[in-house]
Amino acid sequence: MTPGVDFAGEVVESDNPFFEAGDQVLCTGYETGITIAGGYAEYVKVPSEWLFKLPENLSLAETMQFGTAGFTAAIALSKLLRQAFTADHDTPLLITGATGGVGSFALTILAQLGFTNLTATTRDLQQTDYLLHLGATHVINTADLTAGPLKALSHQTFTGVIDTLGGPVLAHILPQVCAGGFVATCGNAAGATLETTVMPFILRGITLAGIDSVYYPRKDRKELWQLLATTFKPEIWPTVNLVAFSDLARELSQKTHKTGRVLVAF
Repeated sequence: MTPGVDFAGEVVESDNPFFEAGDQVLCTGYETGITIAGGYAEYVKVPSEWLFKLPENLSLAETMQFGTAGFTAAIALSKLLRQAFTADHDTPLLITGATGGVGSFALTILAQLGFTNLTATTRDLQQTDYLLHLGATHVINTADLTAGPLKALSHQTFTGVIDTLGGPVLAHILPQVCAGGFVATCGNAAGATLETTVMPFILRGITLAGIDSVYYPRKDRKELWQLLATTFKPEIWPTVNLVAFSDLARELSQKTHKTGRVLVAF
C-alpha cells in the first residue's frame, strides 16, 4: 500500500465529465492511502467524487500546506464559531497541541479573526515565541493541564476549546469549561481513553463535539475549502518544512522534533 492521506496535483486523464486533463485538484480523507494507493506517488487514481477543483486564491502548494490538518481545523472552527459566546472576541479559548498541524492552524486563524484571549499549550516551552508569533496571548505547558487530581468540576476557565490531544488532557479540560461552553475534539496524541464524569455536561451544559475530516460530507467540503481560500487563509502561515519525495524515506527514518507542517513535493 502506498500511504498518503491527501494530495494535490494536475489531472492527467479522466473518464468523468466534471474533470478534464489540466484541471488542478485536491483530495483529503476518504480512503486515500488506506484502501487505495495514496498521495506518496507520482500518479494517483481515485474516484471522482473524492476530488475537488482547487479553489481560487489557493495554489497547489498552499492547498497541501493546509492538507488534512488545515481542513480538520476548519471543520472544528466552523462549529466553534457558531457558538453565541464567540460574539465576544475576548472570550477565553484554548488550543491544545498548538505546535502541531491542526492546532497551529486553529490558533493562527482565530488570531486573524480577531480573537484576543487565546491560550495555546505545548510540551516544549521553547516554542513559546513561535506560538506568540502565530497569535497566542498565553502559552502554557501541556503538563500544567493534568497537574493535580482529576475533579468532576473545576474553576470555569475556558468557553471554547480546540483539542487535538484527547486522553487525560481532555479529561482534565472538561471540568474547566465554562457553563454553555464548547469543546471540539479531533485527535488522540495524548491517548484514546477518556476518563470523565457527566458533571460538566449536566451541571454546566457544555458540548463535546467530535471532528471527523475523513468522511466529512462532500456537500459541505466545498464551502470549507472556500473559507480556507478566503476568510481562513492565514496571513501568518505555520512553519512549513519542504521535503523532496526522493528524500522522504531518509526523513522518515530519522527522529525529528520539527515544528509545523511538512510538505512533500515531487
